This record gives sequence, structure tokens and C-alpha cells, in this order.
Amino acid sequence: MDYQTQSFYIFNFILLPEELYAIWEELNFHFIITNTRVDKSYTETTAKDFFNSYKLYFQKLVSRKKWEQGEHTLQIYMSIIDSLKKVSTGKIIDDKYKLFNLKEPVIDVGPLMLCFYNGKFSTRYLNDEGCIGLKLSYPKYVAFEKANKEYSSYVDTSKFGTKKLFDELIQRIKKKTRRMRIQYNSKEIKPNIYISNDAKIEMQKNYYLKSNNMFLY
Repeated sequence: MDYQTQSFYIFNFILLPEELYAIWEELNFHFIITNTRVDKSYTETTAKDFFNSYKLYFQKLVSRKKWEQGEHTLQIYMSIIDSLKKVSTGKIIDDKYKLFNLKEPVIDVGPLMLCFYNGKFSTRYLNDEGCIGLKLSYPKYVAFEKANKEYSSYVDTSKFGTKKLFDELIQRIKKKTRRMRIQYNSKEIKPNIYISNDAKIEMQKNYYLKSNNMFLY
């Protein structure tokens, strides 16, 4: 990655696999891996592969089973950009792998994890057991690396094309969802998570929610 970030827009949500697929209709986007090295021949991850991965991930979420060792590979980590023209080959590693250079910041997709401790809820901490959905994040400000390896001043990302894609995705998801409500010990809790009605029904099977006596309604 050839930029530094400062502060993030974050959106948390839960959709059925078929609902997630429908969100992307008629949008220009590409899924790419940016958090690790990739094979030199890699250009992008197909939409089919991404949605198949989400289907397996969601099946685990509603399996009524606890996450086991090694199953973290089902968790989804991916980046999204609106055009591959903004992606170029960067550093080559061992003549087999490469890292990407990016002309604009990407939307990051990762597992949404709920952490419940001492009667308090948070989505800020890593907790494999508490995987319940997906998280989209996009930086508010970025500083780009210059030729002398120093970084530019931070710039607002609001006019970048991928920020417009981020906003459109959130708008589409919100049309299919509402703020999640959790009942716990006769109290109503409304974490900053959006969920569809059908996903809410399926997520009643989630191991972490059930083991902590939490009910979605």
C-alpha cells in the first residue's frame, strides 16, 4: 500500500448471501487482495469467488456451532475499488509474488465481530467467536507516498470515485435493513449494526448470540 490513513468511515451490516449479491447489481467494482502479497499473475478476485466465500462464512454464522481452530479461514478479508486503472504492480517478492500500488484508497471488507463483556457490547475488538456479519471501512483522509519515500499532506477522500461507491453501497444496504435490536436481560440494546429481516431470523441460530442469551427482534 502506498498511502497512510487517518480516521475511517465504518458501516456494519448483516445480510443473507442472496441479499448481498443483489446489492452489487449494475455497479462498477473490483475485488482485490491488498492486505498481503499475491501471485504475480493475480489481477483480481472474481465476484463469484467473493460471494461463494460469503455464503460459506454465513453458513458458519448460523450453524449453531462455535468457531473451531482453523475455521478463521472462512472469515472474509477483501478490498474493493471502482476501477483497476487505479491499481498497478508494486514490489516484486522472490520473483513469484507482488504487492499492489494504489492510486486511490480502497474499501476494506472484513468480518464484523461482536464482543460482549461485563454487560457491555463493542464491535471494536477482535473476537473470532463473536463473528456476526461484515464490516465496510473507508479512510476519511489519506497521505500518499512520494518519490523520496516521504508522505504528502493528508487529503480529504470525499471526491474519490471509490468513496462514491462506498456511499452507494451503504445507501443500498440501508434500503434493505434496519438498525439491529438485541434483547438482553429485559433490556433493549441497539448496536450500530444494520440487519435485514430475513437475516435477523437466521441469526437467531448464531452460537455467540445464543450462548450469551441475546435475542434479536
